[in-house]
Amino acid sequence: MSNEGVLVGDELQKISVMKNLPLLIKEDLTACIQRIIPRMQQTLPHGTTEYNMGACDAVRAVARQNLMSTDNFTKVFLQHILNSLESRDTVAADEWLNVLLDIVKVLPTNVLHTEVLPIAVNKAHISKPVPVRVTSCRILGHLALLFSPMHVKRDIIPVVISLCQDVSGEVRAAMSKELPNLASTLGLETSNYLLNHLLDLVSDEEVMVREAAVEAVADMLPRFPPDVLKTTILPLTKKVFPEIMKKEDGLLLVLAKFYGQYAIGLKNVMTVIEKGQFLQRYIQMSQLNTNTRRNKVNPYNSIVMDEDELALRLTDCRLNCAYNFPAMVVFSLDLKQDLVDTLFSIMRNLASDSFCQVRRKIAAGFYEVMKLMPKWHVALKGEFIKLLKDEIDIVLEGLVPNVANILLGLSGSNTFTSDKVESGKDVGQALFVCEKNLSDALHWRLHEELLVGFRVVPKVFHPEFVYLYFVPLLLS
Repeated sequence: MSNEGVLVGDELQKISVMKNLPLLIKEDLTACIQRIIPRMQQTLPHGTTEYNMGACDAVRAVARQNLMSTDNFTKVFLQHILNSLESRDTVAADEWLNVLLDIVKVLPTNVLHTEVLPIAVNKAHISKPVPVRVTSCRILGHLALLFSPMHVKRDIIPVVISLCQDVSGEVRAAMSKELPNLASTLGLETSNYLLNHLLDLVSDEEVMVREAAVEAVADMLPRFPPDVLKTTILPLTKKVFPEIMKKEDGLLLVLAKFYGQYAIGLKNVMTVIEKGQFLQRYIQMSQLNTNTRRNKVNPYNSIVMDEDELALRLTDCRLNCAYNFPAMVVFSLDLKQDLVDTLFSIMRNLASDSFCQVRRKIAAGFYEVMKLMPKWHVALKGEFIKLLKDEIDIVLEGLVPNVANILLGLSGSNTFTSDKVESGKDVGQALFVCEKNLSDALHWRLHEELLVGFRVVPKVFHPEFVYLYFVPLLLS
């Protein structure tokens, strides 16, 4: 046999042992600690990516299944995990980082302070390569969730501030993503320590940093006191959001994705006029497509995109708007009727969008919207019928799980009743169309779910209608 064949066979054998490590530990912990694990750790630095990935899975399994005491796990694995973060194999190093982030929650606090924190602080030094400093950001973010507020303020925030001001945009973006974790521990003290740095990041020169910061602010809104929301965050949105919409860069998708969080988080500090302006911006985003643009070239953005790329970006924007529609309904409950009516027209447009995933998002939130807006029930019946008749099963995947609840809701609000044969006939016919489409598509799980939803039919349709149309369908 050739040397190459021996090497391949040896590697496969090592990977096999690695995958079975949790089982071996269950059978004989002492033997594993004394013989198998040291051998594994000796060969890993020179092992293949696959070998390292197998080791990562094994260590995770040991931690999740509590196959060792915390002390034993720390002594046996922690130092090796920390050393593996320096692996030249970047794929392996990244996976070992994920292992560390998975297992920190099971490590004793004193170990986190004495073993893990110093590593994170060391990796944050400006002399370290950018990927290493990014690693530091991720570790610090996870440690912040496990440390007391006092320790976060004393041991973590000084390093975080340094990373927020790092010369690399990649590092600043990575640190921005972890700031909500610090805010989770600091609570209402967040603004005292992080607010100014967060504002700088939102205005950063690099798009990737601004994207991460806009997302971070959305996640941190519950951690800010009302006065900070009103005097700092709300003015920030008035300045930044219109600029984002003008440029139509990657930030547009982030804004559309988190717009609902901003709406709910800032609702109580807005005036009626400010709410109206905020809603109008959402309406504008939800209508973006290549046909709504007057010029092929955006005068506010120097980067020229081809039509397909632009169409995809604007479609994703509408998709995020569809996801946030229920939140915007909550936001708009106390606004003037004409604005609320405009919001319904947006729902109608999104439910007819050319992109099926947009229609699916609206379908998935349909029942939630129905609960929020009883006044819309008559109009919602038409949209319900339209979605039921959609020929794309992806759209029906969003609607079918709530069909029974929607039927009960419409019936309960007297949109149609069970005391007249003709009442609800159009809904019944749409249900039959939906059933046929799913049957023809051989989507049996969703088809079954729809048929199970038909259990409420006797409660919402006239008995004669049920007997003439639903019973033959179910018997067939």
